This record gives sequence, structure tokens and C-alpha cells, in this order.
Amino acid sequence: MNPRSLLITLSILLLPFLSMVSAAVPENWAAGNYAVGSLVIDEGTTYIAILQVTPSQGKPETTTAYWESLDSQASSKKKPSGFEELGTVDATSVPEKIPDSSGTGGTADTIQIFSLSTRAFFSSDGMSASLNLAGSSNEAKKVMYRVKGPSMNSKVITGPKLADPWIDVKSREATKGSKWGDEFESRTFGDHSSATGPDANRATGNNVEPMVVTSVTPSIFSCVVGSEDGGTGNAIVEIYSMADDNTSSYFTSLSTRGYFSTDGMSGSVRLVGTGKKKIMFRVKGPSMNSNVIKGAKLADPKITLQHKTSAGWVKVVESSTFGAAYTHEDSSYTNVTSNHADRHTGNNLEPMVVFELEEGTYSCVIGSDIDGGEGNAILEIYSID
Repeated sequence: MNPRSLLITLSILLLPFLSMVSAAVPENWAAGNYAVGSLVIDEGTTYIAILQVTPSQGKPETTTAYWESLDSQASSKKKPSGFEELGTVDATSVPEKIPDSSGTGGTADTIQIFSLSTRAFFSSDGMSASLNLAGSSNEAKKVMYRVKGPSMNSKVITGPKLADPWIDVKSREATKGSKWGDEFESRTFGDHSSATGPDANRATGNNVEPMVVTSVTPSIFSCVVGSEDGGTGNAIVEIYSMADDNTSSYFTSLSTRGYFSTDGMSGSVRLVGTGKKKIMFRVKGPSMNSNVIKGAKLADPKITLQHKTSAGWVKVVESSTFGAAYTHEDSSYTNVTSNHADRHTGNNLEPMVVFELEEGTYSCVIGSDIDGGEGNAILEIYSID
């Protein structure tokens, strides 16, 4: 018997005992629905055992017990007054906890970046994610690369999804002038040796979406997304540390380029370890190199930084321009942007913030200060030592 069926059975079996307690249960009940316990969450939907009392009954009958989704009930309720409306949180690019992933790796003593992910629209100008892997001992680090297109949640992504994505990963040394070299290319799940190894369960379940687990040494990496059928659409690129990796190498940055459209664009970072780490979030639109980006650029971008907590998402800061007052700022987070003004792009339409952050998951959502604005943008998430 599955857990949900077991809980339903137990809930109904307990109902006769509830009616036997005459001192606690009144004889005459008002018509309506009554909860009798046994809360269950099944595949994202919440259910509870309830009793229905009709005007002719006056008291509950065990045969009227059934289960009902609370989600529809909750949607009709009003939130308490005095709470700021956060709006719809873009959590599609948030690094998830993958199977057998404790999130510690080799960074248990000091706080480091454990995983990075980004979502954007793949257009004719392409989509890519670049990252930097550092380490004083040049140890190889076990890393997962994964791209999602058709498996993305249609309730969140209402626009088109990249139907048949592929990834091409290249690397180069951090020294100036070094040349790019090939790491690997994956066009479908199963075309890399890791698809038959112990990490095969990291796959999305859709075989057109590549997933590769490999060991890489400290370098600069570029993960280019492409389309097998020449199509366009939203895609997610995920780059994760692995729980069984105990090397001292660590991520220091993520830079992603894509097309900002009605479905939005975002990047997320997960920090693990003790202490705090200074992280810069910066967006580029009009300052992008026109020799590289031939298409439209996001003219007036804004960013919203959010923190995933046990109580839900907390808006840390919202910034529309650099050098002006923030649209929103939570004073419980340490803002050190003023100490790093030299990191700004030079175009005040492009926001840049730096915060000292503790362990957790943070999402940076790109928006447009111009209604209906869209275009290519670059989102950068950097660790600042």
C-alpha cells in the first residue's frame, strides 16, 4: 500500500472513535465541512481528511469522510494585512537538491559556491553560460552539466520551450590570451559515458536533454546551448558540484547570456559552508558589445535578488539603476555595494549590487523598466574575495 492510501485508510478508520467521545463532540453540528486531521502533500498538492455535515444530519457521519485539495481552498483566502506583496517568484533557475547530494563537497569549512543555474530564452543570438573554477592545488573537480528544455514546468513557463537542446563545453586557462579548447559536446542523454555510470539518476528523464558528469581542472569554461532542429525557446542550464567530490577546487563566478522576453530571465546560486561570502550580481544590456550581439539589447534592465528561506522567498533588494536609491532593500542583509563601485559597467541604467551572504540559495531575476521591453542581456554572479 502506498503512503497516501495508508493515510487515507487510517483517517477514515479513526472517525468512529471521534464520534464516541460524547463529552468532546456535540450532538448538533452546524452544516459545513470539518477537518479531522491527516494532512498529506502528494506531488505538490495538499490534501486533508474532512467530514461533510448537511443541514439534515446535525452531526457527522463516517461515510461522508473524503479528501480534498487545500490548494483551491487556499487560493480564495486573503493574506493578513500589513504584509508586503512579493509578487510571483521566479524559481525556475533555482539549484535543486539532486539525489544523494549533501551540498557540502569539499567546502564544509569555508563558504563557497556549490551550484549555479540560469534560465533564459534561446534565440538567434544564442545562449551561453560561462563559469570560472579556481583552486590553488589545480585539483580536478567532479561537475554536472545539464540542460532543460521540454521538461520545464509548463505552469511556470507559458512560452515556448527549447524542444531539442544540445550543449558544447569549452575551456581555457585564466591567463590573458589563452585559447579555447574542447571539453565535450553532448546532444542527447546517453551520448556520454556518465549516462551509464553511478550518476545516471541526475538525468531529467527526457532523453533529448543532455546531462554530463565529468571531472574538470580549474579553468574558465563556456557552456554554449544550441538547438538540434534550429528552433528557439526557453531553456535552463545547470552546473552543479557533486556531493562525493572532496577536492579543494571551487566555483567563483557565473556569467550567462540569453534573450529576455515575456517569460523572464534569471540566474541562481547556492552557497554552502560557514561564514559569509561577498557575491556581486550585475546585469548588462545597453553596454553589451554590438560587434558580438547583433540583435536587440535589453535597453533598461532591473534586477531583483531573492533568498529562499524556510518561511518562503524573501526579497533582499530590487534595483533599477546604479547609483540611485533602491526600489526595495531588506536591511537585515549586509549590502557592501558602495565598497565595490569600480565593478560597475559605467552605464547607470545597468544595476549592480554586492552583498555579504550566508549559506543558502539566492535567485537574481532580471526585469525591464520599460513596459514590454525585451532583448539580449548578460547576468553575472561573481564571488568577490
